[in-house]
Amino acid sequence: GGFNVVIGNPPYVDNRGFNKEELNYLYKNYIHSFKKSGTDKFKTTKLNLIAPFIELNSKILIEKGLTSFIFHKNIFKTNGYTTIREFILKNFDILNLTDWGAGQFQDVVAETATFVLRKGNVLDDLIKIEFYNLSDKYFENQQSQSVFLNSYEFIFGIYSSTSDRNILNKIETKSFHLQEFVNINNGIVTGNDGLYLNKHKENEQYKKAIRGKDIKRYSYLIENEFVLYQKEKLLRARDENIFTAKEKLIMQMININFIITYDENQFYNLGTTYAITNISDSFTNLKYILLILNSKLIGYYYIKKFTNESTLTNAISTQNLFNIPIKKISLSDQHLYIVKADIMLSLNKELQNKVDIFLKRLKSNVTNINLTNKLSSFYELDFKTFLSEIKKQKIEIALKQQDEWEEYFDSYKKEIDELKKQINKTDKEIDKLVYELYGLSEEEIKIIETVK
Repeated sequence: GGFNVVIGNPPYVDNRGFNKEELNYLYKNYIHSFKKSGTDKFKTTKLNLIAPFIELNSKILIEKGLTSFIFHKNIFKTNGYTTIREFILKNFDILNLTDWGAGQFQDVVAETATFVLRKGNVLDDLIKIEFYNLSDKYFENQQSQSVFLNSYEFIFGIYSSTSDRNILNKIETKSFHLQEFVNINNGIVTGNDGLYLNKHKENEQYKKAIRGKDIKRYSYLIENEFVLYQKEKLLRARDENIFTAKEKLIMQMININFIITYDENQFYNLGTTYAITNISDSFTNLKYILLILNSKLIGYYYIKKFTNESTLTNAISTQNLFNIPIKKISLSDQHLYIVKADIMLSLNKELQNKVDIFLKRLKSNVTNINLTNKLSSFYELDFKTFLSEIKKQKIEIALKQQDEWEEYFDSYKKEIDELKKQINKTDKEIDKLVYELYGLSEEEIKIIETVK
């Protein structure tokens, strides 16, 4: 016996509120809903109830019975759903997958999707894939189920075309995983930022700290916050050797794009960042890794391989990071890439210095001015708009002073614009080098360049 059709809207609830008895019950009855660890043993500490509801379907449906669920679309690619994706692919024919995007349901922030599955003999038929923006369908595609079954982590790559998959395969060919070159470390979680973070260095226990929001690609890190590093009192203090390393890369954690810079000044990175340190015998320069990870090619690879191209920002997982494909070349061959990385670091430092000098002058010469986001990015404004932003704060600048400020403003804006042109030019040169390193054709490069 069983049901011919099951339609559901399972709860999006994780296991944090479950007791041990409830977890053991779920583990015993719905083992495919749990994530596997690196040793291939199942973890019983991370679960979302979407997964056991899907697994339950196979138990209550008749053979060739149909089911359709609505769920958070992160099930397509997120690491925590690997085993349930495998279960779906091996126990159901997928007839339809639809990405509904965000805003379909009142008071629901999550981006949602639906599937239609048929229980039983798995056929390698084409899956109908649809994409909607609110009520409007804007794209339709088809994909063979075997493509998902043979993919890394059983990812449902509905956002990648055949051309995309061919490029991904080419990037991976004769490459090595990032984990063979570096360690990736989480940042400090204080447990009480109000107590442990300070704008001033009160004593030697305070260490210069950096947050994800303070990092830009190739940016120069500036001291503007300190963490009271009392290892035994912090919630997650991490190994201090990570922060005191001679050099490391610091990366934003919460972003769909890779935002990474270089640190040789021993910053203590906080919980919204990763610290990337060299494996001692990797024979790879960190600046080479920095340049590759910040390239347009690797940005494209990550988006197409590991994300749902979501409009909502998610954390970059270390598991996915470790699987980024890196070309292994000699230290002498890395030299050209290192030189380009040094140029980018130098240009960005010069740019930041000029911006900081201008803003300090503005702050010291205009009483009570608040440096808003627009004023902080003054170089993107013309002088008239810059002046109007100041006036919004009920601050008047005399006409004679306006003449002086305009001359000063235009001078700095011109210098900054020139630096930005040099940065963009060098960035394009870097992308060209990386395309050549991975052996991409002009046609393949055009495909990558169209991805935002």
